[in-house]
Amino acid sequence: MELKQVRYFVAIADAGSISGGAARAFVTQPTLSAAMSKLESELGTRLFERRARGTALTAEGENVLRHARVILREAEALKAALDAAPIEYV
Repeated sequence: MELKQVRYFVAIADAGSISGGAARAFVTQPTLSAAMSKLESELGTRLFERRARGTALTAEGENVLRHARVILREAEALKAALDAAPIEYV
C-alpha cells in the first residue's frame, strides 16, 4: 500500500465519485481507477460500490476510510515535525 493510494482513496470517498476524486487528486480517471483496483486487490476487499451516479463506500471501505484519515494526518504531522526540526550535520 502506498501513501498516494491512500490519498486517492480519501479523495474518491470525499468526492463521492471517481471523476470527482480524480479532480481533487489532480490525476486522470484511469490513473485513479487503476490505483484503486490495485489497492482493493492488495487489501483483498472491495472498497467502493460503483453506481451509475458516483460511488458509495462498502462497509469495509468505511472502516478503511477511518484508518486512512489517521494515516494521512500522521503523515502530515511527521512532515511538519521534520520541517520544523533544526538541521543537524553529522
